[in-house]
Amino acid sequence: EQESAAMVRSAQARYNQAGVNVKLTDESTLSAIRQAQTGMGAAQQQLEKSRTNYDLTKSQVESTIASAQTSLDSAKASLADIQAGARSQELAQAQAGVDAAQTALRLAESTYKRQQQLLAAGAISAQQADAARTDYESAQARLTQAQQALSLAQAGARTGQIQVAQLAVQQAQQQLQLAESRRDQIYVAQRDVNSA
Repeated sequence: EQESAAMVRSAQARYNQAGVNVKLTDESTLSAIRQAQTGMGAAQQQLEKSRTNYDLTKSQVESTIASAQTSLDSAKASLADIQAGARSQELAQAQAGVDAAQTALRLAESTYKRQQQLLAAGAISAQQADAARTDYESAQARLTQAQQALSLAQAGARTGQIQVAQLAVQQAQQQLQLAESRRDQIYVAQRDVNSA
């Protein structure tokens, strides 16, 4: 019986030891699971942060590139407009202005001469003759102004205006190149998402 009791105690001790080992293993496993869950939560937060950064970076870079491209297109259009000079319609309008001013001057001159003759004959007052002279002088000034406008239209843009427009195109090209060089930021942000 003692032998049986010893065997039972030995079996009982082995059973208790196995239970302790199972309990220790269960606690270790639960602790490892908790640590893994914590690490997984942190990794998910990092992934979301990286995705948000990627989306923001991509949006900013693409917007900057689009804006730079629009500025370049606008600068090129302005340069082309300046280099093209006046359109035929503008030249025709300026010429019509000269023609109209010449006609008005001939009429004012003829009226002035007639008023001078009437003044000499005593048929009109000096004030009326002075008004005709003022109209004649104003018509001369309008003709000069119209001739200068035609000359400007024929001459086209000044060299300085063209140079300023060319400089604006160069600056816009540089801004576009700078904006496009920032595309690397998108790739870096994408890499961060992939590694998160």
